[in-house]
Amino acid sequence: MTEHAYRVLNLQMDEFFERHFQTFEQDDEDISNGRGETLEQYAAFQQYVVELEHHFDTFATGEGFSSSRDAFDFIQSAVSDDAIRQEEHMRKLKESIEAMQRRWEETRKAETANGSEAKDSDLSVQNGPRAVWMEGPAPQAESKSSSDSKMNDNDENDEKGTSTNSLSNNSNESKAEGKYNDDDDNGGELVLGSEVQVKGLQSRPLLNDRKGVIIGIGNVSKTTTYSVVLYSKKDVKESGEEVKLKGRNLVSLNNVLNQQRVDEITADARKAAANRQAEAAEVAPIMMFSQPIPLESLIQSVLNLGDYTTFSTIMRMKVKEHKMMKAMAKKLEDFEAESRNRSEQLSDLAVLLAEGDDHIGGGGGGTSGSEILLMRLFQSLRTRLVELTPRRTDLNRETETVLSDEVWSTMVKGAGVDGVSKQKLQEVAKFVFEGRLAILTSPNESENVAKEGREVMDATWDKSFTEVMALLLKYAHQRIDSIKRFTLELFQAHYKAVASAKENARKALVPSNRAEAK
Repeated sequence: MTEHAYRVLNLQMDEFFERHFQTFEQDDEDISNGRGETLEQYAAFQQYVVELEHHFDTFATGEGFSSSRDAFDFIQSAVSDDAIRQEEHMRKLKESIEAMQRRWEETRKAETANGSEAKDSDLSVQNGPRAVWMEGPAPQAESKSSSDSKMNDNDENDEKGTSTNSLSNNSNESKAEGKYNDDDDNGGELVLGSEVQVKGLQSRPLLNDRKGVIIGIGNVSKTTTYSVVLYSKKDVKESGEEVKLKGRNLVSLNNVLNQQRVDEITADARKAAANRQAEAAEVAPIMMFSQPIPLESLIQSVLNLGDYTTFSTIMRMKVKEHKMMKAMAKKLEDFEAESRNRSEQLSDLAVLLAEGDDHIGGGGGGTSGSEILLMRLFQSLRTRLVELTPRRTDLNRETETVLSDEVWSTMVKGAGVDGVSKQKLQEVAKFVFEGRLAILTSPNESENVAKEGREVMDATWDKSFTEVMALLLKYAHQRIDSIKRFTLELFQAHYKAVASAKENARKALVPSNRAEAK
């Protein structure tokens, strides 16, 4: 029924719309200022409703119903059954979506949980935390009493909820001082704040040779482990990555940072990790699914065709379509008139040059008729090239600069003979044909544009300024005419093709319409 309804609307009732759309030729201001719709428009709507009812009655009879009432009862029953199926389908779909969301959330939490460790003989990675490394002078190693004092400060911070070194707080005193087991072979003492280099990793080889600083020391299965914030690579703008490694994978660089610097690095790492986790939580995967259109929605879309608002919108769109067609026809008519006028100017110019009226540059002879015509056609060329690219202000500024009145004066002053004048003339020719027309014309005409451009450039060496400029303006204006005519005719052809397709479709429906009438 939906397909039938829209076929009726777009094809069989198109003639009705064509007969009545003039009734809606109303200024938009009449609608917005409170005048509203007219009685004549509402009368057209009532005829529209009668047409719709006729087509629906014909459809119901064709489908085997005794009346439109029986058809609507059947439709209502089908809508009720579809609503039940739709509700069950949406329930299952909702369950599937919620299950996918839960799986994604569980996966995200597992990946971003602090303290999660990769199962590897060489590496246990603490996912997520990274810190921005801030370069600074490396202070000297501190005494044991100073270190103990700083660690006591950390204990106080823990009570305030601002701890930044939980790993070292869980360590015994000997580990906090940087003592290490006999199985650790790192070539130097590893203590809190030691700058180190990563070596011998197998599971994450990209971390090898990265440098970092120890921010925590702890025990895992009676083995000393070190929490290290790696320095950012110079060629990659990223924050430091915090990993937990065994001593044999760290080489001491004999440089120790003080506790304050370690706290800063640790705090930055935790903050960067929290920011990334928050960003990851915000960027949830996009779930796409197909939701069937309820039968009720389809039926409602058909019933809405009988609303006055729908009818008014259809008619006003028809009015806009006809206005656009009229404007296009008027534009093409004006264009042809302008084209004929330019052709006459070019013909007059050719006559003047043939009669010897080719004086250029003023002086004792004054301004000749050919110079006046050349200047007008030159200025017109500049305007028309700008009109071809109305939204490209950059191109238009360049066009107005290269084809400015100042450039014209320079060319005229030397009559295209001296160095500066000839150079400007050649620049103008190259710009018009290579810089604009070759780009704006259709690809199958680009070779012809290039040929015309070469002909004009060759003429600059052995012909007078007036002859070269006349040739340039003739070819350029004819080429712009071709571009504009092609564009306008293309739009017209599109609308004519649509109208023809509708007409052919209506003719194909004539037999069925006769059957409906019977």
